Amino acid sequence: MSETLWAVIIGGIIAAIGGAVATIPTLVINERRWKKEKKLEYLKTERLRRKEQYKYLASKLPEAIDKNLSDDEIVAELFIDIPKKIRNKILSCVEKIPKNRQESKKVDTIDLIDQMTESMEESLDEIDKQINKLLS
Repeated sequence: MSETLWAVIIGGIIAAIGGAVATIPTLVINERRWKKEKKLEYLKTERLRRKEQYKYLASKLPEAIDKNLSDDEIVAELFIDIPKKIRNKILSCVEKIPKNRQESKKVDTIDLIDQMTESMEESLDEIDKQINKLLS
């Protein structure tokens, strides 16, 4: 083969390798950035969703406890959407409340809401920590 043909072949191989060397790191960096952005978006959405759930639950739970948790909507919210850690804490508080609680009604409800909001704030703080970790 002639020297010109060899030069063209070698030049083509070098150009292909150079293109791959430049393209692959860019693809890897862009994929990592995309994954980070998607996780951040998911965490922000999850935080907002949980916050709305917690507000709803905090407003409806005391009334549902007065009905001995017979409100299907609240029970469904507790067992389907609320994280297990928070659900268990709420249910353990509810079990401590006496069935005939006329005289201690206000104190029990305040205690329940206090413990419930503490658990909910911990849950939201965990998400905030993950968000801050991604942003730093």
